[in-house]
Amino acid sequence: HGLTYVLISHNVSVIRHMSDRVAVMYLGQIVELGDAQQVLTAPAHPYTRLLLDSLPAIDKPLEEEWALRKTDLPGNRTLPQGCFFYERCPLATHGCEVRQSLAIREDGRELRCWRAL
Repeated sequence: HGLTYVLISHNVSVIRHMSDRVAVMYLGQIVELGDAQQVLTAPAHPYTRLLLDSLPAIDKPLEEEWALRKTDLPGNRTLPQGCFFYERCPLATHGCEVRQSLAIREDGRELRCWRAL
């Protein structure tokens, strides 16, 4: 229809209702971009998964493996050299300490995580 809105929100219910495409950001950097249905029902980036798994739900504790590592968030003047989520990511491994760029998966989704491709 030729109309684009930029909606910035932490309310996943609103995003799910109003969006066709979603970009998930961490520390000002897009980490996952794609079809809203895909991203919100089957998140591929570890931060997106953690974000969606942390939504309140009755009788649904956060999985132990996805609990955040105990680190402080970096300030915007001292951003990490590699993956911005590296120090907090439960899947972090060798290779994550280098800068990640958005890469396109076979399903068309764009991710900034070599482990999720």
